[in-house]
Amino acid sequence: LVPVYVPCDASMSRLYGALACILGLIALIWYRVFIGLPIEPSVVPSVCEYLTGFVDYVLTVDTYHPTSEASHLYLELARSIYRSNHVGPGDSLASKDITKHFSSECLRHVNMTKLDSVCEYLNMLRRSFLCPRADVTLPISPHTPRPLNTTMKDIVIVGAGPSGLLSALVSYSSIPLREGDTIPVRIYEKRSPFTRDIWFDLVSEPWSSSVYNLTAWGWMIQQGLNHKVIQHTNTTIISTSSQMVERFLTKIVNILGMDVHYNTSFISLTPSSGDHGNQYVANFMDSVGQLHGVPCSMLVGADGARSRVRDSLHSLFGDTSSSAFVVQDRFTLASSSAGKKHVPGIHQAALLINFRPDATDGSCPKIATDKKGQPYGAWQPSFFVKGVSSVWKRFYPGHCQMQVLFTHEYGKQLVLKYDTMKQHSPSQHTVATHHDEWQDAAIPWTTILDVMRVVLNPPPPSVSKLQLMVARRPYTPSQFDLSIFKIEIAKAAHVLSVPSSESHTPFIGWLAGDAALTAHFRLGIGINNVFNSMNDAGQLISAWVGVHLHMDSTASEDLHAALAWFRTRSEVRANAMVDFQLSAMYYEAYCGLAISFNVSRPIVSVPLEVHAPNKDYFDFTNLG
Repeated sequence: LVPVYVPCDASMSRLYGALACILGLIALIWYRVFIGLPIEPSVVPSVCEYLTGFVDYVLTVDTYHPTSEASHLYLELARSIYRSNHVGPGDSLASKDITKHFSSECLRHVNMTKLDSVCEYLNMLRRSFLCPRADVTLPISPHTPRPLNTTMKDIVIVGAGPSGLLSALVSYSSIPLREGDTIPVRIYEKRSPFTRDIWFDLVSEPWSSSVYNLTAWGWMIQQGLNHKVIQHTNTTIISTSSQMVERFLTKIVNILGMDVHYNTSFISLTPSSGDHGNQYVANFMDSVGQLHGVPCSMLVGADGARSRVRDSLHSLFGDTSSSAFVVQDRFTLASSSAGKKHVPGIHQAALLINFRPDATDGSCPKIATDKKGQPYGAWQPSFFVKGVSSVWKRFYPGHCQMQVLFTHEYGKQLVLKYDTMKQHSPSQHTVATHHDEWQDAAIPWTTILDVMRVVLNPPPPSVSKLQLMVARRPYTPSQFDLSIFKIEIAKAAHVLSVPSSESHTPFIGWLAGDAALTAHFRLGIGINNVFNSMNDAGQLISAWVGVHLHMDSTASEDLHAALAWFRTRSEVRANAMVDFQLSAMYYEAYCGLAISFNVSRPIVSVPLEVHAPNKDYFDFTNLG
């Protein structure tokens, strides 16, 4: 605010008015340059509060809210510090790069150790994304100036789960940008932010590169993570939720300069005329029903097992006489000399049940232990409960999920009964007000109670008490938060799609995550496999960018080689994952055996270990 005395004399009002405007403009420029805040008094905290909020935003995983004005302010400062012009890509940021934005009065109230941690986090991102890892060979330097006449349109990524966000990060690392360039990567997500609540295990190398990458990107210094770190000999396992990983990766994507458009659904991909080769438009619908067309040169489908991107790519470039997504039933049986097996309709039935966390501390029901004080193993309930193969507990503060896997014959009957009764239930078509009676008949409550008598201490004494322990669905409170379904492994007919017509600047579509290959949640390979595949995607994107930059025969040959490499690598990895998952399902659901993994070997080597039940000791014997 600039106080200015304006006299009543009209002849002087213009002079004083001009002076007020000049002084106000000087104050505005000073405020933006030295304080670094946009002028929005209704939403901006005080400068010192802003510094504290900024530190919390950078160091805490769950502080970013896309609709929060304060979050946007913190993000803009983080972006400007990350991109500091005077610091080269290989140089480190220092605390002064942050403190210069604030007065000494504010700095007196801030923990300088936290500021150092902010610098450490941003330096981790700079080392990872401004200076790519040495073992990732990129045909083009990520910082080669991009010509103004480039024909490259946006890279459009559909899906903001871990697969989509990782695709965005590898795209960013593979595109050369000049200072001031708009990052040509757009991310769209049909859901609201951070609503997935799936838990998984991230395993260190050589099984997967997930733990290595997350650690390099600052996972271990983030506060507010709901996770559990398990340390074995030469192996680290991080158990966490998809929501935590999404929050963590979204913050990185945002700081690097990319935004996620939520509540926006992919509709279709359509060709359009263009002056430079193949041109396509990705069509979206936002939350108010407005249609948007986004020109793109690359489309990434990371939109899950029911991928619309996969269907669009298949209808444009695939063989429409065949399916875009094929359920797998042929596999090479691991740890066996039987070779290739064909098991029509192979699947495994599963029950997911969410218990109510304790209202005071968020704790879960207590787990029963054996005589040695150890929790019962996942397969031990199979000795006591007919039809049950294994029981897996995802019990963390505020999240109490149990996963029950069934034998083939018993599980097939459960799924058929559950699906039939659910389909014909009136509550599927009308809003229920109290309780859905179809669940009483469709759910095997007696079997579940028998399982709880083995794994919980104390167990519920009756079915009615068990039902009181089960949570209700958030959007359908008349239903128990419990579901029965069959797990099948399906693979995309084509992970990579390219128009058949020759073009110097081709369009490319490719699939990531469950859109390319579904994963059995119990085997923990889905997210780990996505991390492992990102290097291949980086090489593909780099070669594709090279064609748009140079448009010569050498770049075109590099791209054709990269396309062949990506297809081969994707097929080899997908086939290994099919063998891995179907072998495990076959041994457990069809043969009554138990499976464990040798995480000291890569996933693609299908490192399964088979165990046979020993009823004398209620345990399993390793068969190798």
